[in-house]
Amino acid sequence: MPPSEDLFDVTVFPWTQDVCREIVNRRTQLNGALFIDELLTIAGIDSNAMYPPHSPDAFVALQDAINNSEFDDVKRNCLLYYLLKAWNDNRSALFAQAKAIPRQYVILSDGYYYLDTGRLDTLGSGRSIFSLERMQRFIFTRVRAAVVSVCDPRITPDFTSKILRTLATEPSLDAKARSRLVLRYVRIGKPPLESQEDIECYLLALCENSSILDAWLYQRTFSEDPGHNESKGRLIDLIFDYCLYPRPRAQALKSLVAYPFTSFEHSRVVSYTLHHSPPPGTPKAATERALALLHDFVHVRLIHEGHYSEAIGLDRQFANSPFNIAGGLVSEGLESRRLGVKELLSVLPEVQRKLVDVRLEQGEEEEPSPALRTILSQPDIGAPVRLTSLPNIS
Repeated sequence: MPPSEDLFDVTVFPWTQDVCREIVNRRTQLNGALFIDELLTIAGIDSNAMYPPHSPDAFVALQDAINNSEFDDVKRNCLLYYLLKAWNDNRSALFAQAKAIPRQYVILSDGYYYLDTGRLDTLGSGRSIFSLERMQRFIFTRVRAAVVSVCDPRITPDFTSKILRTLATEPSLDAKARSRLVLRYVRIGKPPLESQEDIECYLLALCENSSILDAWLYQRTFSEDPGHNESKGRLIDLIFDYCLYPRPRAQALKSLVAYPFTSFEHSRVVSYTLHHSPPPGTPKAATERALALLHDFVHVRLIHEGHYSEAIGLDRQFANSPFNIAGGLVSEGLESRRLGVKELLSVLPEVQRKLVDVRLEQGEEEEPSPALRTILSQPDIGAPVRLTSLPNIS
């Protein structure tokens, strides 16, 4: 085995201009800080100034800064091991063996390196060595290896939020692959999800790669107490946002049509519907499709549960929607349900019909949200496409 000092020979320098440019771009993708940046900062080293090293002298300076840091020997050796991986040969493994770095820390360093580098499918020239399909598989395999590394039960990795955010936003993978990695990390590593952002990240991964019902059951694990209901309500909103945008997912909503809601869940869904604000930049046509499906969903749920008077009352409020335009999807949905409502009214006792009228007369007319007012100012985009109406889905 060569002396560990020889492993740092810079005759072949790995941080070429192209590689440095890729690292800087990757840093931007990860909100301005790589995992190595976080580690160097904790060690008291200015990572933005010293990493990546742009020359052999800069690398020597970075190496000296690590060796002179207040980290213990294991942590310093882990940082040096990370840097040696840039040569893409066996010198990092030889260094780990020479310094007797515990296996679990080698694995964790590998995980941070894979997450930092992201696209490991290119040469220094930037030319891809794989086809697009093989490239996607290769990237997924490497990032999955990173997930396995940071899930080693012998260690407790830091930066849980950053790991989740990195997996959820990896630009080289599609949404399905990203969500699979998030689920794998949470289910295997079992990190504590303490921030609202972490919880929402995992919830959306469940929506994308598990099921809407799994996501719904997950939001149920959180308290409905007054001090927490807004955070919990935000999770419910996110589930419906996923079902409606950027394209309606009627089958996903169908799984919740007959599922019993708590009173809090029901109130939140009704509030979400009446005060609906589409994501910024949503086209008018997409918002109309989403509202039509959402109105059908709420109506059908109430009918299934036997809450006829509430279904009738809400449908009358839906009629005040600014999207209730003749010939539009919302208008067509209202007309389709009106026939059913007429039949329901005919079987309701007179007293109950009067209660519905009284409740509506006492209610205040809802103003469209600012987001909806912005959407309404857009011109119509093409002819409306009729969605499969939820009332007709048994």
